[in-house]
Amino acid sequence: MIDWEKQFPVVSINRADLTEFGFTDEQIATIFTDEVMEQIVSRMQERYFLTSSYFFWEDMLQAIRTFTQIPHERSTIHGKSRQPLREESDTGNSV
Repeated sequence: MIDWEKQFPVVSINRADLTEFGFTDEQIATIFTDEVMEQIVSRMQERYFLTSSYFFWEDMLQAIRTFTQIPHERSTIHGKSRQPLREESDTGNSV
């Protein structure tokens, strides 16, 4: 039987990612506790879903098409009508 509720994480972060913003090892070790990291992740997840939900679903459909090689038609998502997925050119523009 399929577990419809099984989670498949999309993105994860770790403390090493913080060096991209110029934080020192000492700052990371003292400021970024597990609790703070979990709060950061929670905020990022919320913002990604709430502000970019259209892009989330489009990214997911693109990934499905890429890895399954099956042509998919987009059903109504958040009030959008059904339309076939478009292929993208090498420049990333829809064709």
